[in-house]
Amino acid sequence: MYVSRKVESEADRNILPATRGSSAAESGPRIDISEIAERSAAHRQLLMLTTNMIRKDLNAQNQYDAGLALSALACFTSTDLARDLANDIMMLLTSTKPYLRKKAVLMMYKVFLKFPDALRPAFPRLKEKLEDPDSGVQSAAVNVVCELARKNPKNYLSLAPVFFKLMTTSSNNWMLIKIIKLVCCSRFLLIFEEVLYAAAWICGEFREHLDSPRATLEAMTRRGLSLLPGHIQAVYVQNMLKILARILDSAESRDDAIE
Repeated sequence: MYVSRKVESEADRNILPATRGSSAAESGPRIDISEIAERSAAHRQLLMLTTNMIRKDLNAQNQYDAGLALSALACFTSTDLARDLANDIMMLLTSTKPYLRKKAVLMMYKVFLKFPDALRPAFPRLKEKLEDPDSGVQSAAVNVVCELARKNPKNYLSLAPVFFKLMTTSSNNWMLIKIIKLVCCSRFLLIFEEVLYAAAWICGEFREHLDSPRATLEAMTRRGLSLLPGHIQAVYVQNMLKILARILDSAESRDDAIE
């Protein structure tokens, strides 16, 4: 009896640790899961609080407070922040203050990198900034579009006429260099050649129907002409001479009428 009880007590001692270990092993994952859930909830609360605080700063009356918020956000933006604040930043693109428009344009590039879905709704406003009356905003928009076009040029071929207008009207050398680098992309260069060739030919062939041939001639002789490929320059020169002949004919006709 004593031996059997001793064996049973030893067996109990051997079984109990195994039982305790198994229950501890079972309770371990439950604790981990609950901790993960608590941390996730805390993270969501922190994200919501951070988003609301940044949104408040973006809508501040003082433009420099809003500008500081944009500069700070650019340093630590995440996918969640980019998604939640994209509309607030897009609203700043229409601000009456050039300082904020420029900051918002640059910040949108960070948003696009973290949250690409924001690009489609923001694209029309970004395109408008290419012709912004403020040169700083214009330069920022060119910079953002050029960086985006480096990754997927075909999505920005529709901007070729806008870029050509900037090439022929802007005096900002840095911006011209950025545009020229983009135009050197084969796809952009192809559509530039097609558009410019057709435009020059139409102006020359139908010069009699031009409302203001002198203004057309001045537009064709702007500084950007020397940056164009040689065969496009040749078409330009040929049709500029046609327009010039039309101007001279009109001047002679007026002189004859006066006499």
